[in-house]
Amino acid sequence: MCFCQIKQEWHYTEKIVMQNIAGFIGKRNELITMASYYTGYD
Repeated sequence: MCFCQIKQEWHYTEKIVMQNIAGFIGKRNELITMASYYTGYD
């Protein structure tokens, strides 16, 4: 297995991880927005 192949696979994995993190942050922001929306009407 050459170094280029390892590098490519790492890049691919990194992309998936980044997408997962972005999705998680998006969901979190959604929840925070919803929470502030509901608490704002108290």
